Amino acid sequence: MQRIVELVQIHRKLVERFVKWSIVGTIGAVVDYTILILLVEVMGLYALSAQAISFTCAVVNNYTLNRTWTFGDIKHKGPAVQFTQFFIVSVAGLGTRSLIFYFFFKVLDLWYIYATAIAIIVVLIWNFFANLVWTFREAE
Repeated sequence: MQRIVELVQIHRKLVERFVKWSIVGTIGAVVDYTILILLVEVMGLYALSAQAISFTCAVVNNYTLNRTWTFGDIKHKGPAVQFTQFFIVSVAGLGTRSLIFYFFFKVLDLWYIYATAIAIIVVLIWNFFANLVWTFREAE
């Protein structure tokens, strides 16, 4: 019975963290989309370049919010180490996102806004689990 209670508590905490992660991701998506649209529509930057810049801005935003809110209750590693790990996971996510974006935008000729949305959803899930087990693992 004790083991079942522990599993439920772990499951509940995981769900709570994923919900918080998703809220932060939503805020990051607003940052991402706002910058993307400004770069493409106002500044005339090519969408493939603009989405890399907007993604980077969202990464900094998301790291800060996730460190303080989503994983604020854990003993953290030093911020330089943790941000480096978060950035590495994010760069892998950017590569995945760029491939997905390219496929939907260039191959399927989907509007860049929709192509970005699909890519964001896939990368949201990848980033959560990768950061859960590596970046925001409790420091020893």
